[in-house]
Amino acid sequence: MQTKTVGLGLIGVGLVILLFNFYDIQVDLTLLFIGGCFLAAYFGNFGSSKKNIGFLIPGCILFSLGIFEITSVFEQVVQYEDIGFFATMGTAFLAIFLIGKRDGMRLFWAFIVSLIIYAVGVFVYLVSYSSFFTQNEDLIFPFIMIVVGAGIMVATTFGKIRKR
Repeated sequence: MQTKTVGLGLIGVGLVILLFNFYDIQVDLTLLFIGGCFLAAYFGNFGSSKKNIGFLIPGCILFSLGIFEITSVFEQVVQYEDIGFFATMGTAFLAIFLIGKRDGMRLFWAFIVSLIIYAVGVFVYLVSYSSFFTQNEDLIFPFIMIVVGAGIMVATTFGKIRKR
């Protein structure tokens, strides 16, 4: 198992170096490296039978910020950089939920946070790039009210179903 982890790490480092050789990229990899160290500490387990969530949460968040920083230098991504931030942060919290669920932890709050971040990203996209909202700015506030109201209805319905 240990050799597979080392092998995957070397493949990842090799792919990053190959990417930097093909493209002239000047990016700071500090966040990606620190996030990777936190994730390695979480998955490495270091002799303990219980995994520490204190490594998982900052590892996923910092690693996703590092990925966002790397992708933000590409010209195709720069025009949607604000949406990319919400997508990577939502994915970080979704990863926290999925990894925690796999390891038997109850981290449903991370799933809720990821849904909220994704919803904000979709809203930012609609307001910034959709011609409907740019031409009808007076519809933004009612749209927010409808979405929040629908979210409250879904949450209360889900809560009632869950309590049975």
